[in-house]
Amino acid sequence: MKIAAVIHQFPPDFETGTEVLCLATMQALAARGHDVLVFAADPHRAAGEAPRNERVGGIAVIRIPTRLPRRLTLARRLVDEFSNPAAQALLLREVTAFGPDVIHGYQALQFGLAALPRLAGIAPLVLTATDFHLACPSVTGAFEDGSACPGSQADGQSCLMHVEAREAARIAAAAGWRGLALKLRAGLARAIPGLDGPGRRRTAMQARQAASRAALQAASAILAGSARIREMLVGAGAPPDTTELFAHAAPPVAVPERPIGETLRVAFFGTLSPHKGPHVLLDAIPLLAAETRLSFTICGPPGPDAAYAQEIIARCTALARTTYRPAVANAAFGALMGEADIVALPSLWEENRPLTLLTALEAGRYAVTSDSAGLAGELQGGGETFPAGDAGALAAILRRLAADPRPVHAVRRNPVRQPAFAPYIEALERRLATAAEARR
Repeated sequence: MKIAAVIHQFPPDFETGTEVLCLATMQALAARGHDVLVFAADPHRAAGEAPRNERVGGIAVIRIPTRLPRRLTLARRLVDEFSNPAAQALLLREVTAFGPDVIHGYQALQFGLAALPRLAGIAPLVLTATDFHLACPSVTGAFEDGSACPGSQADGQSCLMHVEAREAARIAAAAGWRGLALKLRAGLARAIPGLDGPGRRRTAMQARQAASRAALQAASAILAGSARIREMLVGAGAPPDTTELFAHAAPPVAVPERPIGETLRVAFFGTLSPHKGPHVLLDAIPLLAAETRLSFTICGPPGPDAAYAQEIIARCTALARTTYRPAVANAAFGALMGEADIVALPSLWEENRPLTLLTALEAGRYAVTSDSAGLAGELQGGGETFPAGDAGALAAILRRLAADPRPVHAVRRNPVRQPAFAPYIEALERRLATAAEARR
């Protein structure tokens, strides 16, 4: 088959879970004899510039510039999320020239959700949903306190209220020149009648919902990694008969063997963003006595909120027993995982089987996670949970494990998960072939 993959960002510039999964999947499909080509958004270059061809990990990639100008109003930024005409036109041209039998979509936000129905007109579209972006403007499917969103109202008002609250909190928290610039921009937008008023924002949100429904209904198949994601997608307009539970697996990672020492090493791996919850782990550390035999590592790239990431890094520097390490290339991730005894995932959103957790469990690392369904449902006895955002409960678990590390040793001796990437690729190959054959 000729398989086109479409994704919002790609290695080596971006190496979080979805990008790593896409690259490893395309490599595996290419190894099985398929002709694969990745169409990746390039947010570093302005939309409308010429695409760039390259190879990443042996896979052909066409990078299509998608960066849009900074917008004064929230209403305009909502529109940009689902509509990027210049980038969409280039994407459609390049995909048409490739002539795929099937298109495997991962994330389309940089190109705009409006591109997906057009892609489905070129070849059958199979979507792998690793987050909530097809149903949720905030991507996380959750509120800031970690509580699950029940889904959007038909008129989009609940989503709009949430987005506006996040925007107000972001502006209020910004400091220095950046904070002043954000406040001036917001004030200017409010001062011009109709520029960013409730009506314009409401229209933009409703158009976003319409684009999401059209994208979901255009897909030949939607592969949701968790029941929660499937529920949200169906609520947003995805046909139940084409939206199925389809759990992705972690690509193989070589994790070196290392004996567990007297001091347990606790690691957080992930983007330094509020919804990933690294601050929850940092809040827990001062609650532990100095003599508690634990050390801590926070490792990950900054997220979109630069001020938050800088605060996390500064706190790591100030706390005893705590080290910050920048993100490493995925090829070096196994070595970092090898240094950990306990992997902490204090997420405040509805995670969807993150690769970090799956890799940790396959490598025999004890996982301590928030009680998000997308985390708790994967532990299988290889760890334990605490209420999302509760640093005290997290500290209590770590204190107990430091005093009695037998659970950590037990999981190291007998990992609760076995590698499952090869069966995943075989099942995905069958889904893609079925979609391609149905179109023929």
